[in-house]
Amino acid sequence: MKNRKEQLDDGLTADWLRDMGITVRMFNTADDKLLQAQKTAHTLLTQHTNLLTTDQIQILQAFTKRMKSKNTRSKLKPNHAYPILNIATKINRLLYKQYKQLGI
Repeated sequence: MKNRKEQLDDGLTADWLRDMGITVRMFNTADDKLLQAQKTAHTLLTQHTNLLTTDQIQILQAFTKRMKSKNTRSKLKPNHAYPILNIATKINRLLYKQYKQLGI
C-alpha cells in the first residue's frame, strides 16, 4: 500500500514522462537508448521543426509511431536509436551556430 507522498511522486513522474513523449508502459519495457531517442525525437518535433528538413521530420515521425505500438517497439533494437540521435546532433550544431552568430 502506497502512502500519499509515493502516490504524488508517481503522478508527477508520469506527468513528466508524458511531457517527454514517453508513456509509463513504454518506460517499463523499452531499452534506454530507445527512450533517449524517443525523448529527443519528441523535443525536436515540438520545439525545433523549423530547423528540420522534410526527410528528417518523416524519420522522426516514423520512429515515434513505431515507439507507440507495443508490438513494433518490442522489435526495435538499441541501434535503431542512432539515426534519431544523429539528427539531434546535427540540429544541436545548427543551434550552436545560431547562438554564436547572435553573440550569446
